[in-house]
Amino acid sequence: MVAVTDDERVAQWCRWLAGIRGEVEYMLHSRMMYTKFWGIIEANPRIKGPNAFYAWLNTMYAGYTAVAVRRQLDMDSRTVSMARLLTDVSGHPAALSRERYLGLFPAHLRKMADEQFARFAVPGGVHIDPGVPCGDLEQLRRSAEGLRRFVNKKIAHSDLDGERASATYGQLNRCLDLLEKLVTKYHNLLTAETYITLVPTILSPWKRIFRQPWIAPTEPNVRLGQGSDPKMGMRDEHDG
Repeated sequence: MVAVTDDERVAQWCRWLAGIRGEVEYMLHSRMMYTKFWGIIEANPRIKGPNAFYAWLNTMYAGYTAVAVRRQLDMDSRTVSMARLLTDVSGHPAALSRERYLGLFPAHLRKMADEQFARFAVPGGVHIDPGVPCGDLEQLRRSAEGLRRFVNKKIAHSDLDGERASATYGQLNRCLDLLEKLVTKYHNLLTAETYITLVPTILSPWKRIFRQPWIAPTEPNVRLGQGSDPKMGMRDEHDG
């Protein structure tokens, strides 16, 4: 087996974390859209109240996001996840040395960088303390345990014991907040770059569609599929 150098290992962790960051960003994007959508509903008494569409939306959001969180606990060697990243980092602490981290900064910022590195190392340590990623992994597992059981027993499988598996939006939000914290923490350790937030900014006026009626007046000569994407295999009835 060819030995992996510290630089190669760190490069792999950077690639892993880039993929994880993209997934966490989309989870946070979904939460933001979901929350703002419900803000629109709550602010309008005319559309507020029980509705089958709202129930469906709740199920889709909760199911997707719970599964996405569950993926970050996956330890399968064929997958990339936050759990695998933290495990690998804790197993090779020497790859993330104090010297390497300080070298990511210009000379006039290295004193500050040395203070920042203290979050990851024991006082005077030449590399990160493996207990730090181990502790972060344990915190993630504890935080996501309810969601993990919920996904395994009620979404991924129809478990006979599934009725006793439950999760809450509070648990889901805490997991999303923790994943954002872990991504920004380890992104800084690997690259010296800092994120204020991972929540994407939507530049387009996406709420504009809610100012228009969603159901157009019925026209007798229009049938399902008119104006749809031709790649979907549908066509207008006047196409011949």
